[in-house]
Amino acid sequence: MKTTLQGINDTFTHPEEHDSTSLPKDVVTELIVHGKLPFVILLPDSIPTKENENKNPPLAISHGNFCAELRFLKKINQDQSNWGMTFAIEDMAGDRTYSIFQLRILSNNNQTSPLNTKIQKDDGSIDHVLVAELSKDFIYKFCEAYKGVNKPEKDWIPEITVMSLCPWHKMTANNIDGKQIWACGTYDLRGTGIGIGNNLSKDKSDLLQASCLRVFVEDTPTTYMQLANRYKHNGDYKSQCVYLSACFEHWIFREVRQFFMNINVSENETENKLTKRVTPNGLPVYISREQALKLIIGNKNFVNTKEYKYYENTLKYYRDSISHAKKVNLTAVESEEMGKAFSGLSNVIATEIKLAYKKHGVSNPQQYISK
Repeated sequence: MKTTLQGINDTFTHPEEHDSTSLPKDVVTELIVHGKLPFVILLPDSIPTKENENKNPPLAISHGNFCAELRFLKKINQDQSNWGMTFAIEDMAGDRTYSIFQLRILSNNNQTSPLNTKIQKDDGSIDHVLVAELSKDFIYKFCEAYKGVNKPEKDWIPEITVMSLCPWHKMTANNIDGKQIWACGTYDLRGTGIGIGNNLSKDKSDLLQASCLRVFVEDTPTTYMQLANRYKHNGDYKSQCVYLSACFEHWIFREVRQFFMNINVSENETENKLTKRVTPNGLPVYISREQALKLIIGNKNFVNTKEYKYYENTLKYYRDSISHAKKVNLTAVESEEMGKAFSGLSNVIATEIKLAYKKHGVSNPQQYISK
């Protein structure tokens, strides 16, 4: 037999022949998965409902040794109690209008490349996390094609991750006889674990009020760290890398400026120390982070530490690959490496800054280092 796939304009048949009649009953030949896209797809509805059969054909997608039929259903939030209006247009936030999708995933050859190889754990059991990861790859390919067809009109579509497609639901795996051999009702990653009844304590509420009345609230490294953590939680590891790198550099230059201020060096003199040159337009070009640290530490010995080498091989390398258009695939493994690199090297640098403060007679340097 050959794997046949229904598409928008035609059916597609994979040229490879395979015999599925003698397959073991635990081999998955069909995987059906539902999820939510955080935006509405401008294609005719093709998921049947009680109100409408929606006989429009699905979209056919190929992905390595596998293929899928992708169906959609537009959803419009009709609740007007809070907003006083009903959206009938694309909603960038995916709150008022979005699409439900259904994936029917098949293998091009159930003998040589069964679906089990992608969705089973080492113990042989089907894992809902692996099912979502495989499904996400199909949706990612579709969205890249969808944005390409629409050009800049769809640049606002968010990064496609397992998190952004939640809630995953109605996940089933069937064998060659059409018998269901696995199912998962719902898989959702959106909860933070914090109940909405956990209001801020009084001291935090008082601090919040005081901060809101300040003339200026500094854009601290904490802001970049929060963005990095947010993207990590969403599974967007490239954005996590970018913001974690920004956080690291922002923290270093702030500590250097803070150091000079605390030893009574003027702001102008500090900026002169940190400026390598000035452009014809009068804009400063700053020295490197390593050179900036040398100004207060007195050397760059920290670049010889194992923490710095680890940082170079992980966070810095991934960030440079993204910036310099070198293809890099970042997963949860690299995400943890980046966090470890940031934490390890920043601890080394914080220790060096403390020693520099002590050389200038500061008895309690920890109060000045925001680490």
